[in-house]
Amino acid sequence: STIVAGAEMGKAYFLDGFGEEGYCNEGIGYWNYGFGHFMVLSEIVRLNTRNEMDWLNDPRVIGVAQYPSRIGILNGIYPTFSDAGLGAKPRAWMVDFAEERMGINQSNAISFWKTAQLDDISDLYNHGLFHIEDFPEYNKAVDKINPEYHSDIRDYYPQGGLLILRPYKRDPHGMAVSIKGGNNAEHHNHNDLGTFEIVVGSEKLTVDPGAQMYGRNSGASRGRYESEMMNSFGHPVPVVAGQLQSTGRNAKAVILEEHFSLIEDYLKLDLSSAYDVETLQKLTRSYVFKRGKFSELVVTDDVAFTCPEKFENALIIDTYNQAIRNYLSGEWHFSGENQWIIRKGTWAIQVSVYSPGNEIIFTEKPLKAHLGRMPEGYT
Repeated sequence: STIVAGAEMGKAYFLDGFGEEGYCNEGIGYWNYGFGHFMVLSEIVRLNTRNEMDWLNDPRVIGVAQYPSRIGILNGIYPTFSDAGLGAKPRAWMVDFAEERMGINQSNAISFWKTAQLDDISDLYNHGLFHIEDFPEYNKAVDKINPEYHSDIRDYYPQGGLLILRPYKRDPHGMAVSIKGGNNAEHHNHNDLGTFEIVVGSEKLTVDPGAQMYGRNSGASRGRYESEMMNSFGHPVPVVAGQLQSTGRNAKAVILEEHFSLIEDYLKLDLSSAYDVETLQKLTRSYVFKRGKFSELVVTDDVAFTCPEKFENALIIDTYNQAIRNYLSGEWHFSGENQWIIRKGTWAIQVSVYSPGNEIIFTEKPLKAHLGRMPEGYT
């Protein structure tokens, strides 16, 4: 009983890490790890208290359990922001368990018991969940999220700063986008305010590189942000007058405007606090996502200085060696003046860059991780 009482006291601290929205800014891999263990512990406590203590029957917990169904971009592809791994997905037993146990509508849920026989059997068996045959009856989860923030075409965490935009009816051949704001002092933080990813069909054509292999310099006090995978250089965000984004809670993406509709979604962020540049007067980034037969994403950076300065931007493409891994390598080529094509297999997008009155110079550079080690492949 002492152990259970201590766990119940710690439960509030654990849930505080997800905020009021149930958003996990560490990414889907750490949701699997942290919330998965919480699910298991909650069921062990419920079984041993004969349903007197049911931690999963809680609106805040239900919000956290909805996380994987809300952040999916398209076709089972998830964001790789922060220290999320490339190709990370929610564990199947957790998704199905949330469906069966908590009444949460997960679009990709199958029978919990089928999953128990196919996936993660050792986890379930070791914790005694494999033999559960009855769940307590109570009012199932009710979706109380603002429908403007949670629908088939859109999921939005305004406090967490995550926006997922999808095509009509989640068209599997369509285009979808993930966008991240937030601040630069998050759990497993990367300096990445304003980052975004583009998915077309079954492939992520522009990426946020996500986690690199952990090493002795991965901690914030040990040179974490010397790595181009961790600092803002390795993300599709501006470099302003030669300066990367600052680290810390004061570096934040402030939401200035948001407008959502069936046809077009709009988000505008103020990124100026992320750059320690004396001559910077203004820096906003806006996103316009247009749904249609040929969907379109328009990203606009509006910047002003007190004197002329260099302003740089990036798109990140993963260029893994397909001969090493069963993985499609991204590639790109110019298709016209200030235009190029990014392709993976049969999926492709055309990119156009405009900066009226300014010279545009293109360069290509591989990213470097800690101590000069190369990640497996990002350009």
